[in-house]
This record gives sequence, structure tokens and C-alpha cells, in this order.
Amino acid sequence: VEKNATNGLNAEQTVAFDLFLEGQSLCLTGAAGTGKSHIIRYITRHCQEQVIPYGLTGMTGVAACLIGGQTIHKWTGLGLIDKPVDRCVRTILENTKVKERWQTTRVLIIDEVSMLNQELFEKLNRIAQKVRQSTDFFGGIQMVFCGDFCQLAPIKGAFCFESAQWHEALSERTVYLREVQRQDNPE
Repeated sequence: VEKNATNGLNAEQTVAFDLFLEGQSLCLTGAAGTGKSHIIRYITRHCQEQVIPYGLTGMTGVAACLIGGQTIHKWTGLGLIDKPVDRCVRTILENTKVKERWQTTRVLIIDEVSMLNQELFEKLNRIAQKVRQSTDFFGGIQMVFCGDFCQLAPIKGAFCFESAQWHEALSERTVYLREVQRQDNPE
């Protein structure tokens, strides 16, 4: 796969970025070194240049730190996100700053999504729908999920991709990166 000289992305990465530009939620997956973080940087740079409100998150502190973001738990304003959906929604709506973040964010990136279990994935979707008063997937936030499902599994429960909501929203918009970018010598 060759890189496109005009945008610095290879063909697989370009497919992902084009889906993003179309306003589609997507999942970006592939082995270590295939350019997932590169696409995240590309998307965040685009959001900054176009003044698109976005959230940059990871499932762990380390993942968040590596991409210059924060944990999804901090971004939501809910900590462990262990309360029932209606209580989570109330907590968000009672905090002006957190409520505004939920209601104005147009793009939300979650890295190391392989660690997001089905239950939490579905809960976040319901919370977003209620806070944003929309039945659209994640209340209309354009979601970019990124990670390698062969590396890290959820601590408990099923993978997020086992959810019917995942299949409905993302099964046709999952981009598999196969070309290792991090090194020239495959050995």
C-alpha cells in the first residue's frame, strides 16, 4: 500500500479519513504499528483547523496520555460510570461544564476501544442519546473508535463489537489497517 503524497496517508488510512470526512462514525482497527494513532492525529488536526468541537479519549490513562487526551471516564464527568443511566444523565445535566461538553461535542474519539465492554458501550450510547435528546447513535456525536481487538480485552464482559448497536452502526464502517508503518524492515 503506497502513501498518497498529497495527504501523507496510505490507501487504507485514506478510506478511514474519507469516512470521517463524510460524517460517518467508524471503527479503526489493526495490529500495532499500522497507523491508528497517525489517523487519530490527522482527525484531531482536521477538527482543530475546522474548529469542530471534539473529545480525545482513551480507555486507560496510559492510552489517553499517549494521544494527548483524557480517559473516557474523565471526559464523561461520571468517573467509573457505574450508576444507572438515568442517574448518570442527572449528574451530567447538573454540571454546566460537563453538560455543555456532551451537548456541543461533534466528534468523540475513543482509543483502546478493545477494552470497552458491551455493557459500557451500550450505556454510553444511551446516556449520550438522553443528554442530547436524540435517538441517533451516540445522540448524533460522530464516534471514532480505535484499537486492536487482538491486543487488549475488556476486564469483564463481552467485547463492545458483540453489541447489536455496534453491528447496526459500525459493521459497514470498520476499517482494518494491515500495513505496518512503524518500521521499514518487516523482520
